This record gives sequence, C-alpha cells and structure tokens, in this order.
Amino acid sequence: KTKIVWQVNTPKYPLLLRFKAADSDIESYINNNVTVSVKNLTNLLSGKVDKEVMFNQIKYDSIMIEEQDERLFLGVNVSTSNKKGALFKNIVINHNRVFSYVTKDLSKREDEFGEPVLFTEAGELKNKEVSYFYGVPLSQKVNVSDNNFAFRTIKKSKYYSIYYKGKYEQRTKAIAKLLDKIRKDLLQNGKLEELFVEAPYNENEVVLKLSFPVY
Repeated sequence: KTKIVWQVNTPKYPLLLRFKAADSDIESYINNNVTVSVKNLTNLLSGKVDKEVMFNQIKYDSIMIEEQDERLFLGVNVSTSNKKGALFKNIVINHNRVFSYVTKDLSKREDEFGEPVLFTEAGELKNKEVSYFYGVPLSQKVNVSDNNFAFRTIKKSKYYSIYYKGKYEQRTKAIAKLLDKIRKDLLQNGKLEELFVEAPYNENEVVLKLSFPVY
C-alpha cells in the first residue's frame, strides 16, 4: 500500500486576488500545475516500484541478451591501483564524488538519475593499474562548471548481461562466463559495464549487473 500526503501552503496574499490583479487565467494555472505535480509524483512512485520489481525478478548467473538504447552519463575518468581492496575503495570515493556533485551542485533528486555504472576494459582487470569511467545516467546534458566531471554518450547496442551477487573481487568468474559466451557466438565485445544495483559501500556484498555490448 502507498500512502500519499498532500501538503498545501496558503499564501499571505490571496491567490485569487493575485490572479485578478495580473488578469491571469487561474483555472489554466491550477490545471497545469496539478498536471505537472501528478506527473512528477507518478514518475517518482513508478521509479521506486520499477526498482523493487527489478530486485524481485533478478536471476543471478543467467546470461541475458537485450537491447540498450543510447544513454548519456555524467561522471569521472579515473586511473588507480588494482591491488587487493584498493580498486573498490577507489570506486567508493568516486561514487561519493559523483553522487555529491549530481545531488548538491546540480540539485538533482535521486529519481532524476539512474544507477551508477563503471566502464572499463575487461583486460585491464589483470593489470596492476586500472583506468575506468564512473558515472550516472542523465536524461539530458546540463551545464557543468567543474572540469573534473565529463559526459559520455553510449550508443545503442545489443548487450550480453549477467547479474552477480557476492564479493567484488570474485566477480571475475561471472565476467569470464560472459566473455566465453560471446566468443562461442562468434561476436566481438566492447567495454565492460558494471552497473551497481546497490550503491558500492561493502566490497564483501555487492549486487552488480555485468554487461558487454556485442557486435
């Protein structure tokens, strides 16, 4: 069940007198604002419901083939150590950077952007250092004054994906399973995408959607 509480603030100067003085159409004003309010509420509730449905429908370790539309991300480019535990600690730092910038500097509500995604070359996971882009999807570009943040557009593509739950460092088996399937299907793959279904705070218990675009 969902309980909705409407809060109405009454202005000191009566609204009807204000519109009468401005010779404005109050009915049109109220209709437009109620429509926008209901639309925003619908988007907020549906977003929460969609996420709950997604959690309930997750099937781990099963490969999925799906189409992804073009997406726009805002985030940071990073190079860091790949020593045990170091990569995840670095991801947490940059998650907080991106989340703080989007919510505070850009004044975006949490329902106005999607789950964070890390982009990297799968081959780099065996190296001593890893370069990656970490960002969140936005519906459109906005003015960004901080040069530490950049936009990245991901083109529409077919994807091979798999859900993983467990220790962050042990996700490599799921990644290898995806790559093996891609090779067997005689396809080429792009960069690895790690979507954090839950915010990255505990490296011993992560929920990821691991994906590769295929051609």
